[in-house]
Amino acid sequence: GRVLAAIGVFFVIAVVFGAPVAGMLHANDPFNDHSSQSVVVDKVIGNATGERPGPQVIALVTPPRGVSAPGSRALVESVATEIRQDPTVTRTLTYYSTGSHSFVSRDRRSTYVAAFFKNVSDNDAANAAKRLSERVQRPPAVVLGGPAVASQQLGSEVGKDLGKAEGLAFPILFILSLFVFRGVVAALMPLFVGAITVMTTFLALRIVNSFLPLSQFALNIVIGLGLGLAIDYSLFVVSRYREERAKIAHDGPPSRAVGALPGNEAGAAQLVGAEREALRRAVHTAGRTI
Repeated sequence: GRVLAAIGVFFVIAVVFGAPVAGMLHANDPFNDHSSQSVVVDKVIGNATGERPGPQVIALVTPPRGVSAPGSRALVESVATEIRQDPTVTRTLTYYSTGSHSFVSRDRRSTYVAAFFKNVSDNDAANAAKRLSERVQRPPAVVLGGPAVASQQLGSEVGKDLGKAEGLAFPILFILSLFVFRGVVAALMPLFVGAITVMTTFLALRIVNSFLPLSQFALNIVIGLGLGLAIDYSLFVVSRYREERAKIAHDGPPSRAVGALPGNEAGAAQLVGAEREALRRAVHTAGRTI
C-alpha cells in the first residue's frame, strides 16, 4: 500500500511537470551531425554575426490589389515594422528595402518579408515565432512561415496528435488486454505501468531538454516503447505468476509460506502463502529477465 501510494504521488508530479514537454521540444536539426562542416559553419556564422544563419520567419504578404497598387508598400512595411518590434528579431528584408524582384511573385500579387533572429537557442526561436504568429499573422493578407514557425507549429501539432493517439490507444489496448490477460485487474496493469513509464520519461525529457535541445520525435519513441514494453513485461509477470499458482495448487504450498502467517486460519494462510510464493517465484524468474 505504501509503495502504491508513493507511486501515485510521483505519477501526479510526473504528469504535472512532464506532460507539458510535448510543446517544449523544438530542436530544429535532430537529423544533423553536430560535427559536420555545415553545422560547424552555421555556429561560426552565428557567433561572428550574432544572428542565426538565414531568415527564420517569412511573412507572405498579399495586398488586395497586388504589389504594385497604391498602399501596398505601406502594408508590407507595416508588417516588417511589427516583426522588428520583437526583441529576438535583428532585421527584416523586403522588396522595397532591397529592390530585388525575387521578393515578388511572378503574377505580382504577393511579396514577402524575411526576418532574421539573434543567435538564440532553438527554444527561444520557437517562442519568438509563436509570439509573431499571434501578433502579425492575419490571413489571407499576411501568413507566416519559415524554419522557426514550422518548428514551433510542428511541436504544437505533435503534442496534440499524441494526446489524440493516447486517447484512442488506451481503450483499444484495454480491450485487447482483457482477451490476453483474461482479467480486469491484470488487463489494467500494463496500462498502469505504461502510463507511469511514459510520464516518468516525459519528466526526464523535460529536464534533459533544458540543457540539450531534443527533437519532437523523441515523444513518439517514448510512447511506442513505453506502452509496448509495459504490455510485454506485464504479460511476462502475469503469465509466470499464473503458472506458479497452478503449480502450487497442484503440488501444495510450501510449509514455510503457510507458516509465515500463524495468526490466520489454515485455509486463509494457505491461500495467502500460495499467492506470496507464486509472486516470489514470478519476480525471481520473469522479474529478473525484465
